[in-house]
Amino acid sequence: LAGVSLPIQQTLTLRNLSTQTHTLSVEVVPAAAAATAALEVDGLQTLNVQLSANQQRALAVRVAGTTPAPGIYEGHIRISSNLNVPELVVPYAFTVGDGIAYNSLAIAGDGVIGTVNEIHPELLIFRVVDQFGEPIVNAPVDFFVSDGGGLIFEQEAATDEFGGAAADVDMGPDVGFQDFGAEVGGLTVFFLNEARWKPEIRAVVNGAGFAEGPVAPGAIISVFGPDLAEFTGAASSVPLPIALKHVSVSFDFPETGRSAPAAFFFTSPLQLNIQAPWEFQGHNFAIVKVRIGDTVSQTFQVDLRDSAPGVFDFNYQGQQLGVATHADGSIITPDNPARRGETIIVYGTGFGPVDTPLGTGEAAPTDGTIIRTTAIPIATLGTTSASVAFSGLAPGFVGLNQINLRIPNSAESGPQTLRFATGGMTSNEVTIWVE
Repeated sequence: LAGVSLPIQQTLTLRNLSTQTHTLSVEVVPAAAAATAALEVDGLQTLNVQLSANQQRALAVRVAGTTPAPGIYEGHIRISSNLNVPELVVPYAFTVGDGIAYNSLAIAGDGVIGTVNEIHPELLIFRVVDQFGEPIVNAPVDFFVSDGGGLIFEQEAATDEFGGAAADVDMGPDVGFQDFGAEVGGLTVFFLNEARWKPEIRAVVNGAGFAEGPVAPGAIISVFGPDLAEFTGAASSVPLPIALKHVSVSFDFPETGRSAPAAFFFTSPLQLNIQAPWEFQGHNFAIVKVRIGDTVSQTFQVDLRDSAPGVFDFNYQGQQLGVATHADGSIITPDNPARRGETIIVYGTGFGPVDTPLGTGEAAPTDGTIIRTTAIPIATLGTTSASVAFSGLAPGFVGLNQINLRIPNSAESGPQTLRFATGGMTSNEVTIWVE
């Protein structure tokens, strides 16, 4: 009530929703009374109100008198009926501030992780009150940098009618603590924050063989660059998550407004393994961004093709062998080679659209449903064409292609180069050992 002329008034409406007439006793019961002011209902401390069925009445509840000494004055209005119904208690309180700053607290801009040398994600906002919780109005304010080399870009000079003030600040060049403060009425409030490096995308490649060039929607791909994540982690279940360890990746096509998140296999500071969103089939490029909390990388344009095949490989005794197995699941190696006339299983990604659409991050079914690619890739083993018996998604896996390949009877013995072509794109070359 400081600075307010008495009386001040609000309306309390009583409504009888029953079918009986009630005679209500209304009584003001102070718990902490003011010496020079009092709460009144229709100008009285006690009164009776009769309400017929479905009748209502508006009562004037006012604080009358002269402004009391600083303090909190509270109590309740007790409303009871002549009939056997529970009484109603309406609490009230009014305060008079003393204008002396007693407590200040940060409302926004505290506990935030931002990006070095960029605008703080939030305004720094605080509020200052007296011992009775009333705002301190028009108090001079001084914001300052405490740690991290930040910058006070713009600030309010004094508190507003709610006792609040705000500042727009920039994060400094230091990774780690980025702290600010504000002084008001002899009090100091701190805003304790941190800053991280901005993630940088340097390459987006096929996850099988890490070949640069176009990637395919639905394929397993890898993103390389510094500061892509703060923690290392892997997805533990399917469907794959669209964020992992606070990291997310978005694909955007500005011309149509299309945007979709990637699904995560793995995250680390230098490499992200993700599934490119199936939703981008039919697009020739996408704008990719990495986000860690409020920190967003610069955009990176990646070329897309509906088919961009890649074959997974691994190092075996200094050789890059294709990930291929016999029908019994054993890996094909120089010590366990493929045989002429045998059908082996080769694993890759990015072999193109499928006949049964899946959602991004969704695993191929394991209930016996077969999902095939809409086009059969052309396989070349050494200098010989090899027939593909099946091309589709590997059951239980996300974005993993399975190609059942028959080894030609005319295939040469020893290490043979294998590659696939589909949709006008050719895969990386891997080595398959033939007996």
